[in-house]
Amino acid sequence: MPLVDGDLATRMIRLHEQEVEKTSGVRRRVPIIAVSASLTEDNRFNYIQTGYVHPLSLSPFLLPLFLLTLSLFPFLHFPPFSTDASNIDSTAGS
Repeated sequence: MPLVDGDLATRMIRLHEQEVEKTSGVRRRVPIIAVSASLTEDNRFNYIQTGYVHPLSLSPFLLPLFLLTLSLFPFLHFPPFSTDASNIDSTAGS
C-alpha cells in the first residue's frame, strides 16, 4: 500500500509550487490529470478542489479523448503514436 495517494501527492505538489512562487516569484504549475474509472460530478469537483488540472474518466477508455486531454498541455512532448506493431520486440522482458 502506498504511503501517499494521488490526492495527497497533488496537495503536496501544489504546496511546493506555492512556496516556490513566494520565494522566487516564478509561478509554474505541474499539469496533474486525475484518472478515474467512475467520474461523478461530486468526484470532478473534489478533484478540482484538490488541485488536479483535469479530471478524466476511463470508463469506457476512449483513446481519442485521452489524447485530446494531453493536447491541452502543448509544452508536454510525447513521441509520435504508432499502431504499427511490426517493430515490437517479442523477446523484450523475457
